[in-house]
Amino acid sequence: MKKRRIPLLILVLAILGFSYLLAPIVIVVLAGLNSGDFLSFPPKGLSLRWVIAFLQSEKYLSSFFFSFRLALMTMVISTVLGTMAALYLSRQTRIWRGVLQSFFSLSSRLAWSGGWVFYLCFLHLNRIPTC
Repeated sequence: MKKRRIPLLILVLAILGFSYLLAPIVIVVLAGLNSGDFLSFPPKGLSLRWVIAFLQSEKYLSSFFFSFRLALMTMVISTVLGTMAALYLSRQTRIWRGVLQSFFSLSSRLAWSGGWVFYLCFLHLNRIPTC
């Protein structure tokens, strides 16, 4: 059996993309291990003070578990519906296939359009200073 190799450019882009997505999580975790009086980055020292405060707070824990349950339900529902839609579209050969594919890709197109509207209206036209 022939081994498929990933091209170097694709591998580098994937590593950069995952690093870009995971960097904020690493920064928040490291800031939570700060031993100072305020959450700051880089940490002044390492301590579990803020982690213990989070775990003892009923308000934060209930919010965390609500968000976790909501994310879990969303994941299950979207996986089931996405799999059903993918199976239907892979077996469909009529004209509706293109229409449905366009409909399902509409959400990503709307997200990009919303980003451009935000950029043009708020950052570019109003001259809000950016980083």
